[in-house]
Amino acid sequence: MRRLLILLGTAALGLSVLGVLPAPALAATTWLSVSTVDPLLNENGDGLWESATVDVRTDAGTAHWALTKDGQGAVVAEADLTPAQLSGEPLSVSSATAGGPLGAGTYTLTVTATASGKAPATKDAKIYVSTGPALAALAPSAATIYPQDYYPGVAHDVSFRHGLDATIVQQAAPMFEVVGAGRTIGPWNLDPGVPLLRWDGRGNPLNDVAPGTYRVRLLVRDDGRQTYGPLSQPFRVSRGHRELVSAGTFQKANATRTATLTKRLARLRIVNGSLRYRAFHRYALRDPLIRTAHRVRIPVDGPPARRSTSS
Repeated sequence: MRRLLILLGTAALGLSVLGVLPAPALAATTWLSVSTVDPLLNENGDGLWESATVDVRTDAGTAHWALTKDGQGAVVAEADLTPAQLSGEPLSVSSATAGGPLGAGTYTLTVTATASGKAPATKDAKIYVSTGPALAALAPSAATIYPQDYYPGVAHDVSFRHGLDATIVQQAAPMFEVVGAGRTIGPWNLDPGVPLLRWDGRGNPLNDVAPGTYRVRLLVRDDGRQTYGPLSQPFRVSRGHRELVSAGTFQKANATRTATLTKRLARLRIVNGSLRYRAFHRYALRDPLIRTAHRVRIPVDGPPARRSTSS
């Protein structure tokens, strides 16, 4: 009997090795979720993006996080999650968390959790750090714009330099809108490749807005919510426009009898809006009036015009 049991045990072990019988079940993996809707950090004192937040959910009683900068590998900061964070309180990432200011760039926050009797789990989330300047009131490129004018010499649209760096443009979904004349116009998305936002004085749909004073403001996302930036300096929208007009005025010259007598014998040239005659001296003995008649004035009042004379 003992020999039979040994043979049966040996056969069962062989079948298990060959995969015919199931091996003992592996331990379950710790449940862990790491996510963020607020990954942007920009501590410049303007009240926006002062910290990034990461949400951690797990069934483990303990967990550890580590922050590394992409491309470098070295751990910038690390710590255990507090009981409150294990219970659902967001993990805040800032210079206070890291023990000092963080340089601009992309970081990875990695969380490792191990529940009792389960295999460890590791998840991560990205943090984006900007060192751009604080948001300030934008300055318009022109004090007044003329959307209905088509000729050079006046501003037909207005532009603003928004001052946002590439990290904020990519992560904060910035837009801008126009406020004035009792209404809000927009918003419009910023072009990621252009440091300027531009408005042509038209609404949405594309129709001319009422004349008046307007301002521009930015809209950005912070902590998962849309937030307004400061209003810009004011500028005006005018409906004035210019037209290209061609006009000519023909007036009779106030010629004197002396000028009429000498017209055939003198050379004509224009000097300061007057017709000036210079007599030829070889006729002086024949007609002494030539020596005294030298100028004929024409009217210069009224709009610029072509001037002509008649005898």
